[in-house]
Amino acid sequence: MLSPDVVNTLTEIKNSILPIKEIENSLLSLQEINNNLSSLTKIVVQNKKEIDNIKFIVENNKPKFLIDNTQNLIQGQQELYKYIKDFKDKTLTINHDVSIDNLTEKLKKLSISVQTFEEKTSSHQKLLLDHVEKSDEARINLKDDFKSERKLITKKMDKINEANLNMPKLSTPFSHIRGPFQPKEEITHPFITDLSHQDNNQVLMKEAPQ
Repeated sequence: MLSPDVVNTLTEIKNSILPIKEIENSLLSLQEINNNLSSLTKIVVQNKKEIDNIKFIVENNKPKFLIDNTQNLIQGQQELYKYIKDFKDKTLTINHDVSIDNLTEKLKKLSISVQTFEEKTSSHQKLLLDHVEKSDEARINLKDDFKSERKLITKKMDKINEANLNMPKLSTPFSHIRGPFQPKEEITHPFITDLSHQDNNQVLMKEAPQ
């Protein structure tokens, strides 16, 4: 049977060990949270690279309906990164106000935010890729149409050139052209006697033959 003094001493030791164990557990939990935060940070940084690629493609293709979405993604990524940094720098400390459970709960919410943001980025990437593929397809079709049109024009020009080559040579320019008001000899009208004799701007007329 242990003496009361020994029991008291052991109890004191036990009571002093428990807080140490709790602190150790807290530190381990904090370390785990810190590791998870580092993983989330890597994901967000990777997201930033993907968003930078999206931004580059958008700026080169300039599809209006994607520009605003891309800007929102960039802002969202910056806010998320700042939130993780604040969480790591300010919240992730051992104090009486913040419990491990509370930190873990906050981390879960943060993980969900990162996951949601990843999904948005992926969705935006897919939308962008679809647009770029359609743009490329449209450009290819336009190029093919242009080639066909150019071939058609070339064919027409070849025919015109061939017709010009086969046209007979003229001795005098425009000598073959005679309009309706350039007759070879003078034409007299049966109703007009003499246009040189005019009285009060009236033209003398012959009677029409019966």
